[in-house]
Amino acid sequence: RWLRANLSEDFALCVKEHPNYFSSNFTDTPIRNRNFIDRISSLKGVDLISHDMPASQLIRGSAACATLTGTVGLESIIQKVPCILLGKIYYSHLDGVIDCSDKSSKELNHDVLTAARDLISDDQITDFLRAIIKYSYPGDLRSGNKVLPSADQCIYLHALLEKTCGRTIV
Repeated sequence: RWLRANLSEDFALCVKEHPNYFSSNFTDTPIRNRNFIDRISSLKGVDLISHDMPASQLIRGSAACATLTGTVGLESIIQKVPCILLGKIYYSHLDGVIDCSDKSSKELNHDVLTAARDLISDDQITDFLRAIIKYSYPGDLRSGNKVLPSADQCIYLHALLEKTCGRTIV
């Protein structure tokens, strides 16, 4: 609701829930209840997108990508699409990430429109992912309330970087 209320009506808001919110490895019961989904879909200017649609396809056609703390934000930065970040995560300092923690509606809309000028360079992406791969371990690492990237995520992001930018990490 906050994002729809603070983004200009000129922006369509497409919502794609993470597949684990419908079922996960830990439970067969959906994490999101139907009432939540109905409330989101009833908001003016909001379209729900099937979780079967590839995120990379949605990102390519977007002015920006919004996430709480998902790796989809890093995917969007790699694909040269600004990321509206609603939480805190390991890539929040990168160019092209719009931190919403203290933004007014006017600032948010201005930042979305101008963020494309300030996107991260291919060299910065390569250096960042190289550092993640160098200092990560297989599996998820949790430190307090901070989730650090796993080696598997890094391998996926490396493949995305190679596909998007034609670059490999050595």
